[in-house]
Amino acid sequence: TNAGIRIEVACTRPEGADAQRPAPVFLLNETQGAVPTNSIAARGYALVRWRMDAADVPGVSAADRRAWVHARALDWIGTRPELDATRVAVVGDADGGRCALRAGALDERFALTVACGVDGDGVADLVRLVAPRLVYRVGGTEKVRTDWAAARDLYRAYGLEERRGENGGADGRKVRA
Repeated sequence: TNAGIRIEVACTRPEGADAQRPAPVFLLNETQGAVPTNSIAARGYALVRWRMDAADVPGVSAADRRAWVHARALDWIGTRPELDATRVAVVGDADGGRCALRAGALDERFALTVACGVDGDGVADLVRLVAPRLVYRVGGTEKVRTDWAAARDLYRAYGLEERRGENGGADGRKVRA
């Protein structure tokens, strides 16, 4: 609990994860729907999901609050020796994807940012702010592809093309672990 915000964290770890073999982590918020938890753990990854109970904070958007909670969840991951806080992917879909981009842009501790089906103003700027760290897009509209193409130019200019990826399928949100 911090500033009247209660954060609940749930963690699914792969078998054998411990301080000597910490697991890389996928981090997402509770509202992201069905996630193949067992499949993720079977492949050696941990899944950390968070849920926040908070009243509106004047002058702070919901997206900013959720990006802040992503960072607090990453703080928690850093206290767990069986989780590798240096290999955390922040992941989200739609509004959650925009929050993941914002969290990845604002906190350099996230090794990978994955945004699914994200569009709207400012997306290209958020992607650019994630650079030079890894960023991946799944799906989206033509506008999303245009926004990400603009961000691609920055990655290309700095020789970072291999640190940016995308899957532009029409449905775009069917990601298998």
